[in-house]
Amino acid sequence: MTPMRALKIVLEVVFVCGTAPAWGDLLVASSETDAVLRYDETTGAFVAPFVTAGSGGLDQPRGMTIGPDGKLYVASFMTDQVLRFDGTTGAFVDAFVAAGSGGLNGPQTVVFGPDGNLYVSSFFGNSVLRYNGTTGAFIDAFVASGSGGLLVAAGMAFSGGRLYVSSTQTNQVLRYDGTTGAFVDAFVAAASGGLDGPTGLLFATGGSLLVASVRSNQILQYNGTTGASIGVFVDDGSGGLALPNYLVSGPDGALYVSSTFGDAVLRYDQTTGVFVDAFVAAGNGGLDGPLGMVFADLPPASTTTTTTTTLPAGGCAAEPVAPTFRSLNCRLGALIDRTSGEPALGALTPRLVGALSKARDRKEAAESSCAQGQTRKGRTRLKQSIRQVTKYGQRLRSHAARGVPDQVRRPLEAAAETIRRDARTLRGMLACPQDAS
Repeated sequence: MTPMRALKIVLEVVFVCGTAPAWGDLLVASSETDAVLRYDETTGAFVAPFVTAGSGGLDQPRGMTIGPDGKLYVASFMTDQVLRFDGTTGAFVDAFVAAGSGGLNGPQTVVFGPDGNLYVSSFFGNSVLRYNGTTGAFIDAFVASGSGGLLVAAGMAFSGGRLYVSSTQTNQVLRYDGTTGAFVDAFVAAASGGLDGPTGLLFATGGSLLVASVRSNQILQYNGTTGASIGVFVDDGSGGLALPNYLVSGPDGALYVSSTFGDAVLRYDQTTGVFVDAFVAAGNGGLDGPLGMVFADLPPASTTTTTTTTLPAGGCAAEPVAPTFRSLNCRLGALIDRTSGEPALGALTPRLVGALSKARDRKEAAESSCAQGQTRKGRTRLKQSIRQVTKYGQRLRSHAARGVPDQVRRPLEAAAETIRRDARTLRGMLACPQDAS
């Protein structure tokens, strides 16, 4: 469940686009496990992994869409690519948009436009790039970097011959000509209706525009013709809402929202905004940091695949003077052995070990980015992982306070405190050498 990327240095949140749905099972990008998971369209029950973890190099999946060819297109944020997968089996097909093509830097939302070409919002590029819908070749910067004041391009939606783009850092929804990409106006004015960190966009069935407001943890509603604020559609915390991102209209006419910090997909009435249910329950099927979603017409699944975390073998080294990811991994391995009989904890601690492992890898990637002068991206990569680790530590502390047996509670509290201390120390790794001045 991925951190709130409050960008300037950190709002790495992400984004949705209101694409025309193809009914069928729900596919959800599980950003922290680098996978796409499949859920039953009627019950929300987990079916199986659709795109397995890391398939084709998938790293931090964001927006997804079903293309005219019936294949699944997924934005791979960390690799600056759009990957293509078989629309029936989920098998990797190819890197449809090559790494960094046309200057792509942090792909977020992907949508096929009225002209049949693929449009991708470039998070760090502050732009919308266009690619040939058949070959994936770069065509142009459809919305040039910074056009109309665009800063952190996130959600996108085509409607009425216009392209609407959420400008996350300026708290606006900007409107562009759907044919030329020329800036038209700020459709939703800065901070209108309390908008704070807009990401996902969806034109609802009644014609109004729904916008995920990440930093206020709400979904706001605007007049679909004038852009004037109508009010709060889904309020802070409704149904357990925690960091809303992508918005999708479902086959039942309901509004589906990826609750990124809640590790869930929540369902609301698309007319009133009233909470219906947690369609995909927290962590179901290993869901971790849900972002992009799409309903897809899929054949019945024959099997369900499960994955297990391999724990470190043997004893742990002595406590290091300075905390390291590796030593903490080992200590948590011992914790898992102690808590394996506790159903409420069984899924949580292995996920923390996985988060720590990924954080270590991200630290190395961040150092590499520093060496290449990509300081902002390096910091963002590591920061999101540290937040993820901290989040799991908070969950461990919460579990420890729920009356579990002493033999479980004590190591939980100790692990939570270790994580809190280690994460604070690890933040010192965020500064690139050239930033020292």
